[in-house]
Amino acid sequence: ARERGSRLWLLMGALRALGISNHLCLVRGDSADPSLFRFPTTELYTYPVLRVEGLQGGPVWLDPSLRYGPFGELPEGVAGHETLVLPRPGEQVEVVKAPAWVPRPGRDVKLELTLDDKGAVVAVGEETYNGFEAAGLRAALDRMDVAQRKQAVEVSLARSFKSAALDSLEAVGETAVGAPMTLKYRFHAQRFARPTPDGLMTSPIFPASWGPRFVTQSSRKLPLYLGRSERSHAVTRMVLPAGFHLKEAVAPVKLQSAFGQFERLVKVEQGGAVVLEESVELRQGRVPASAYGDFVRFAAQVDATQQLPLAFTR
Repeated sequence: ARERGSRLWLLMGALRALGISNHLCLVRGDSADPSLFRFPTTELYTYPVLRVEGLQGGPVWLDPSLRYGPFGELPEGVAGHETLVLPRPGEQVEVVKAPAWVPRPGRDVKLELTLDDKGAVVAVGEETYNGFEAAGLRAALDRMDVAQRKQAVEVSLARSFKSAALDSLEAVGETAVGAPMTLKYRFHAQRFARPTPDGLMTSPIFPASWGPRFVTQSSRKLPLYLGRSERSHAVTRMVLPAGFHLKEAVAPVKLQSAFGQFERLVKVEQGGAVVLEESVELRQGRVPASAYGDFVRFAAQVDATQQLPLAFTR
């Protein structure tokens, strides 16, 4: 209640008081030094979780660090990794593998944009989060009042929609443990599409921006650590002003690499609305120094494709 102390120790003691056996475990996660050691130190095992035994169907692994995390699942960065099971008096230390990661759908975004002939937009949006992403969002919203939530969403929208102002915001599934969570909102922005001599040109919508975020050096001697996977699928439907249409057809793009993949599709509906669909995936892990150049090229291709504007003409 006071947000002090450890949820792990509280859960561990409560289960034992109920007669349910459990052990504290320390996982050597992705962020630990991956080098091989003949005598590894305990400093490598830094992620505490709880293994609950004696249950039907086998042991259950719990990560109490995130209040609304999925039950019986571990985050991607520690799932499937080497784990020390700390002994009680008279027991020996066990070295086991944590359960494998349970894949979850990434962020799903649906946007409906209505443009006017000056480039202003009125929009309805819906973003759905799953698994530990949903849990992290719930934890963040717990610490915010209504005004702070509105401000946080407006800041996020402003990356693509300059001067975006929220008209409404609703969080669906805010207290549901382990379930998807959805943010629904309406907003308007005066500056989205730039006027051109013969029409309008859009700004990028929710770009991944991998280059500015990860490519900070021209070359590397050590691997580049990607701390978590990023997966998103976004569908943006744009209703154009009367008399406007897509200036020219846009070829579909599909990029694949060892680090992830990207797909982009632009199509025109029968009524003239333009639909932009993008799927982005970046996989967690370490990029070897020898493959850093390949990663830089892949990130540059994705960023350049997402920066391509859509042009509308009368």
